[in-house]
Amino acid sequence: MKTIYQLREDRDRIARTQAASLSAKPLGLKPVNGLFASDEWWRNVDTGVIPVLRYAGTITRLFRSGMHNESECFEITSWDGQTFQYDRTALHRKDRKLYKVGAYVELAFVRQELKQPVLTTTGDIYDTHARCLIEVRITEGPHGIST
Repeated sequence: MKTIYQLREDRDRIARTQAASLSAKPLGLKPVNGLFASDEWWRNVDTGVIPVLRYAGTITRLFRSGMHNESECFEITSWDGQTFQYDRTALHRKDRKLYKVGAYVELAFVRQELKQPVLTTTGDIYDTHARCLIEVRITEGPHGIST
C-alpha cells in the first residue's frame, strides 16, 4: 500500500483551515481538543480523544461530481457490501492516477465540530460536524494487488 495523502503534510489545507477557525467569521471549525492540526490536536487524535473513522474497500466506480462536474470522485465497496464515495485526493498530482477501478483504498477521517451548523434549504440543521480526511492509502497494482 502506498500512502498518497497525509494531512500532516498538507500545509496549505492546514493553514487555510486554521485561519478560518481562528477568524471571527462563522465559517471554520471549533478548536475543540486543540486547534485543527496543531500539536495538541494531533496528540488527541493519536491518543483516541478525537476518534478516527476508517473506511476501506475496492474502488468500484470513478465519476465526476459537482454542479459543473469539477470534482473527480470514486466509490468503494467494502467487504460487507457497504459503499462510500469521496473525492480523489492525493498530496502529489501524479498519485491521482492510482485511483483505478479494482484498486484497494483505505481512508482515515476525523469528525470536527463546525463553528456554525450546516443548514438545509428549509433552515433545519443538516450537520454540526465536518468530516476531515487525515490519510489515504491505496494499492499501486491493478485490481488491488500491491506491487
